[in-house]
Amino acid sequence: MVGCHAGGEIGNVVVGGVSPPPGATVFEQMQALARDDSLRKLLLREPRGSVAVHANLVVPSHRPDCNAGFIIMEPTEYPPMSGSNTICVATVLLETGMVAMREPETTLRLEAPAGVIEVHAACRDARCESVADKPAFRSAFRKRRCLVPADAFYEWQALPGRKQPFLFRRPDGLPLALAGLWE
Repeated sequence: MVGCHAGGEIGNVVVGGVSPPPGATVFEQMQALARDDSLRKLLLREPRGSVAVHANLVVPSHRPDCNAGFIIMEPTEYPPMSGSNTICVATVLLETGMVAMREPETTLRLEAPAGVIEVHAACRDARCESVADKPAFRSAFRKRRCLVPADAFYEWQALPGRKQPFLFRRPDGLPLALAGLWE
């Protein structure tokens, strides 16, 4: 497992040691993982994980036009798509050499349970400097970044029949600077 984060959101990436789950598509493979659920629990529960940690399992793509497939595991569910987890998977695939990096920009296609995602990564000196995976945000991601001051933020955990909020703030009370995009 390779440790990674996107804007502070942890999205570790499993690149080996786990056989691909059964299924004719990445969506079916996600469903197979969810039925068993032991891998998600192993990776995301204490002492290895927490409510703020996600994990992604890299699997071979079932499509010839994709570089790889991946399955997202979050603390309580298997979402079919996640922007931050896509960024983590793309970064790890490029920086470990599992997908060839081309400077100054590498384009790759990833198969998520929700479908194909085209990713554009700005690369320099064998490192991924930024990853844009949503066409709607690509221009802003490249040209219009900003910092958003905040005193705290919430993350939510889905529980049976409800959602539990978790408040994150600095223990010293100083403001946070969150990354943002503007249009």
